[in-house]
Amino acid sequence: MRFRRRTTHVSLAIPSSTTYENPDLLRKTEKVGNIARAAAVFGVESIWVYKTHDGDDGHVKTQILRYAETPPYLRKHLFGANEEALRYAGIIPPLRIPHNRSDGDFAEGVVTKVGADQSTWVDIGQDSSALLRDPAGGIDVGRRVTVRYISRKPLEVAMSSSRQPPQYWGYEVKEVDGIKNVIEGFDRCILTSAHGEKVSLEKLEEIRLDSTEGPCLVFGSPLGGVMEYLTKEGISTHDAGVLLNTVPGQCVETMRTEEAIWATLAVCNLVWQ
Repeated sequence: MRFRRRTTHVSLAIPSSTTYENPDLLRKTEKVGNIARAAAVFGVESIWVYKTHDGDDGHVKTQILRYAETPPYLRKHLFGANEEALRYAGIIPPLRIPHNRSDGDFAEGVVTKVGADQSTWVDIGQDSSALLRDPAGGIDVGRRVTVRYISRKPLEVAMSSSRQPPQYWGYEVKEVDGIKNVIEGFDRCILTSAHGEKVSLEKLEEIRLDSTEGPCLVFGSPLGGVMEYLTKEGISTHDAGVLLNTVPGQCVETMRTEEAIWATLAVCNLVWQ
């Protein structure tokens, strides 16, 4: 039960300047790893990093988020050993989500070999590579794939496009240019702000019912709130989404982004399960 998929898909959007107040990479990694952990705990489907062009380090953020979500046995295939953004990757908290395990019906893998006869082999974290049956015209080496087991002896798998894992299967990460692209990517956005309407379970249920693809929670940064970034891009709050205060009565002057994410997801989880 603890590994099931959510009935309501939830996404996050954070600015590229989220870690602006943390100048060293160690602190950035710690903060972004905290966000990755929150996303996994509450079953977030996607994290959008929108460029703000003030204190921009979006690439660092996206690489850390992707690394955190990737099953440990696949990281050697998908990330360079000397990649600067991942220098302190060892402090990222483990997510321990279902695709980190190898005892279910599905697995994450990376294509490691394509033979002259187009036979395709995938590393799925077992002692040997698995033969990928019917790879739909061939798949390039290095591609990450979701597969389902056909046989364990011999080790054979198939693409899972026709069947999806029943459990939460991690989040995807997107990097976009500006908050406008986030707003245009969802039918319902919640703009988090201390100046917004006080959150209520009734309001969250209304938003859930109005969203066909699942809502996106949009956060600001130490350099600017959501409303400020909307203004810079000429977008009115009314056109962008619902402005909500998800931590009413906060007793600090400002909240850190990762704190706001944990608090907001916890409140939304009461309704969006």
